[in-house]
Amino acid sequence: MVRPGTPAVERGRGESRAYCIFNPAPRPRSGSVEITVWDWPEKAGMEVIDETGLSLPFQILEAGAGSYWGHTFAKILVGVGIDGLGYRTIVVKRAFGRSDDYLDNPWRHPSNLTHPPVEPVLENDELRAEFHLRELRLVSLIDKKTGRELVSDQKGGAVFRLLTEEADKTWTAWVVGRIIGTKELVDGACLTGKHLEPGALVQWLEYRLAFEASELTVRFELVRGESAVRVKVRCAFRELGDMKRGVPQLDFRLALAEPSAEYHYDIPFGTITRGPIMHDVPAVSWMAAEVGDGSRIMLITRTKNSFRGDGESMALPLIRGTTNPDPYPEVGTHDIEFAVSVVRERTGAALADTAEDYLLPFSAVSTSASGGSLPPRGSFLTIESAGIRIASIKNAEDESGMILRLFETEGTAGTAEIRLGSPVKGAEWVDAHEHPEKDQGDIAVSGNTVTAALGPFRMRSVKLVPAV
Repeated sequence: MVRPGTPAVERGRGESRAYCIFNPAPRPRSGSVEITVWDWPEKAGMEVIDETGLSLPFQILEAGAGSYWGHTFAKILVGVGIDGLGYRTIVVKRAFGRSDDYLDNPWRHPSNLTHPPVEPVLENDELRAEFHLRELRLVSLIDKKTGRELVSDQKGGAVFRLLTEEADKTWTAWVVGRIIGTKELVDGACLTGKHLEPGALVQWLEYRLAFEASELTVRFELVRGESAVRVKVRCAFRELGDMKRGVPQLDFRLALAEPSAEYHYDIPFGTITRGPIMHDVPAVSWMAAEVGDGSRIMLITRTKNSFRGDGESMALPLIRGTTNPDPYPEVGTHDIEFAVSVVRERTGAALADTAEDYLLPFSAVSTSASGGSLPPRGSFLTIESAGIRIASIKNAEDESGMILRLFETEGTAGTAEIRLGSPVKGAEWVDAHEHPEKDQGDIAVSGNTVTAALGPFRMRSVKLVPAV
């Protein structure tokens, strides 16, 4: 499955390759990054080190069998920590005395030639996700920190469904009809891949099934240290709707172990809380349900903006085969990604941080050894605040500095410390036209740190002028 992002070009060669890893979030994070290594020497073992020479955890995701226009490649996942809006240099090098045959031919593993019993469970220190042995739907999700069950198997667990909407309005592309048919997509689920080794950097299982005229491929992943189950979907959607039979819809529904009296959604510059509603509602990228003990369970998506919370479940509409104005709008192959995440803090900032961890993944760029003025590890900007977030960063229109748009999320006055990687000459509040505001209170500069205060739910822009 391919996700748009940084091109996976290769600028290195031989048995030692350098990569620059970037954290696009303005706060320090630990996570993982996927790297594509092209034309690695046959059978050469790998190790990954940071800029100081210390080993980093990594896992080979795909290798050996893959080729692209005469080139071989290996995809690896590397665990690394990076400062806010920062970068870090890592090196993939040959591990002498180790020969990774699976980089050459994965079929040499006996496990690829047999079908041993499978216990479909993904587990790390944060979560335990259990799947139905035959249907491969998610039947249990346990928060290991609290011991709480989050998914109700008795109410259906978490499953993909083919729905039929009533087409009683002409403009079906804009009107979601009443649900008149439901089919859970569980029959014929064929396990096509897995890596369930305890302690692995990432555990995953993948299955494929056919439904009606379409085909669905689903991959569940659980990364070490994360409290989120990642879901990657590829659907060859060939369902057609009409005014008589209705509109087909593919969705993902998660039945909650406990009813939720309210749901939270992200909107531009903040969040909104809604009660249970029996129809779809808009959000930018996520919804969250209350699950007791102050915990919340989230659905986070990169590509969808519609959610449904009815008090007993959470649902994410994925594809709708509408009939008007375009009679065949969604026929084709769709790549969709989302995550089911657990949040243990009862704050808007915790929800926003969790969503940010998923929506802003680390990116890797292949590089080569060369001279330069920057160190191999650094940070361009970091913000520290419980409730103040950065909405955007841009160059000033007069090119004399950069503009940060800040907003407060918790409904209480707060102060943010913004640290840059270089000294700051000045900072001032500006309006939407980037003209200085009359009120320049609540902002101060000290070295490379800017302190700025915002009132409850307020949005404001600050202009930072570098010293050099």
